[in-house]
Amino acid sequence: MMMMTISARKSRSTRILTTTKIKPVRGRAGSWRHDRRHGPVVTLLTGLFILRPVAAQPSPASDLAVQLASGRSASIILNAKCARLAPGQSLRSVALDTASPPQILDIRRRLKVTRLDALKLRHVSIKCGEIELSNAWNWYVPSRLSAEMNKLLDTTETPFGLAVKSLAFTRRVEHGFAPTPPPGMILQQRALLLRGRDHMPFAFVLENYTENNQRPSEVTRTYKTR
Repeated sequence: MMMMTISARKSRSTRILTTTKIKPVRGRAGSWRHDRRHGPVVTLLTGLFILRPVAAQPSPASDLAVQLASGRSASIILNAKCARLAPGQSLRSVALDTASPPQILDIRRRLKVTRLDALKLRHVSIKCGEIELSNAWNWYVPSRLSAEMNKLLDTTETPFGLAVKSLAFTRRVEHGFAPTPPPGMILQQRALLLRGRDHMPFAFVLENYTENNQRPSEVTRTYKTR
């Protein structure tokens, strides 16, 4: 068995790499020997090295996007994140101004409602204690919710997904929509919410997720230093 080694010899201004055939050392697998012309070399007669690429760690945005694409409620996902981020704090929905909503085409067509059907708009900051996790716009059809759900949404800080949890709904993320998130945000998504029993759409959401959606230890450390 013949082995190859690469050695170096110097010229005046460059270093030239040359290839030289080296004879194996008989009966001494993996042993070292010295070649007077080319310095120490190693002869390897046995063994196999497999180099595996190291998988890149997912970013907070991509990890969150995968979770949201699973069809689960965003509020349930953020509620679980809140429990890890700040144990003892609750997820809450703080009402914001709705005077300048984003322009979303065909909202009524998406929700399968006529101009005679009432449609409500919510603009909220979803917070874990005082840490904002998302800023969301939500168009929904009150008649497709129960009276108790509507009361929770009108009179409490219960996040939308938790208020309507008993609908066993799923999210249908709008694919092909990947704009540059607003400043301070790492992800923006649009999704249609569908009732579990009949797949009737009852809400359409535009969600902006903040930089606080990173590893809990990092968020807690950053928050405490403010």
